Parts: sequence; C-alpha cells; structure tokens
Amino acid sequence: MAKKHYDNKRDLIREMRQTQKRSETAIAATYTAYMLMALYTLHEDFGFGQKRANKFYESMYKRIEEYGDGELSVPEMQKTIFNKLDMIVEGPDVR
Repeated sequence: MAKKHYDNKRDLIREMRQTQKRSETAIAATYTAYMLMALYTLHEDFGFGQKRANKFYESMYKRIEEYGDGELSVPEMQKTIFNKLDMIVEGPDVR
C-alpha cells in the first residue's frame, strides 16, 4: 500500500481524529454486542430475571472500568479463572 501524502499538518491531524473516532465507535459497538449476548445468554439459557441480570450488568461494568484503569489485567483474570474454576480461557494477546 502506498503511503498517503498530506498537503499540510491539518489534513494529517483531521485524518488522525477521524481514525480515532472510528476506533472508539467500533470499540463501543463491540462492547454493546458483547453485553447483549451475555445478558441474552444469561436470560435464555440460565433463567436470569431482571434483578440478577441487572446485578451482572453492574458488576461487569465495574470490572470493565477496573480493566480500563489498569487495576485488573487479562493474565490476572486468566490465573484466577484457572485456579478457581479449572478453566483455561485464551484468546488474542491483549495488554
């Protein structure tokens, strides 16, 4: 792929901001889809009602904030899940 040429710094900054906005939009859409799938599964397959589903949602949101603030890491969660649930959860390398 050929490198793009920018006529001035403003064009480069504008494109960088647009790219950042697209990334943020994709992340938000992924988060929403994940939460919907989790809540749907908990309701349909495990019988969660509104009260337990809302409790899950609030707890999950708290964990996401902890992860975003660097208070919780993927390796830490993997270790805890392995030690307490004897499950290995792997995926793409993150953080």
